[in-house]
Amino acid sequence: MATPLTDFLRGERPASLAIGGRIHGNATSPEKSAGAGFTVAHSGSTGIYTVTFGDSSLANKYQMASFVAMPSANSPVDVSAYRLVYDSNSYTDGAVQINCYKEAAAGVAATCTINCVAKNLMADTDYITLNDGLKSVVFEFDTAGDGVTAGRVQVNISGAINATDVAVILVTAINASDLDVTASNASGVVTVTHNLPGADGNATNSENVAGGTFTLTSFTGGADPGAMALTNLTDNDYIEFVACFVRNHTY
Repeated sequence: MATPLTDFLRGERPASLAIGGRIHGNATSPEKSAGAGFTVAHSGSTGIYTVTFGDSSLANKYQMASFVAMPSANSPVDVSAYRLVYDSNSYTDGAVQINCYKEAAAGVAATCTINCVAKNLMADTDYITLNDGLKSVVFEFDTAGDGVTAGRVQVNISGAINATDVAVILVTAINASDLDVTASNASGVVTVTHNLPGADGNATNSENVAGGTFTLTSFTGGADPGAMALTNLTDNDYIEFVACFVRNHTY
């Protein structure tokens, strides 16, 4: 287990050190977590912060082995949109540079809509094909309860009556399939959403249901996350981090 920095300051020279801190959004008054031995400061350049350790003898004797941003229940910012990266070439004079990146825009998951109809408006062996961008699955509506074509997923609606009944059964079949999607029902209208954001999810679906007003759209609206860019946290937002150091073999 890594030794806390407080033990190091008392004179110990362990094989490893664990240091926890906080990158604060206020550039003029950066904050650190409670404890002695280091400070966090904004460098004056967008998204670049400096962690300085109180004991300068750390310099060139310990090297950073890992750096991880830690989600915190007390943090008001969504840390999943941020990436904190340490510059391994900057560790001099007891300080290390931390670069704060954020996605320019969050990714968006593609969705499609299925408007179901009552069972009596459907024919046995009607089917739809859903494509999640990597694979396609055919869902066959079984109005008689006597099975479906080999290779297709059964949607047994033999006991269904209205559109909502059909939708509930279809949602169960979709969510149990190999597709990387999640389906939900609202009064006979099924919404299918990709589990991951991205434009790759904008795939074409098809349907072969002749009766009533049954409709199926293709997946649309999926968008890739924006590029990561150096950025300052704002207001009182912060991201907590843990840095682990290992002792150089020459020390």
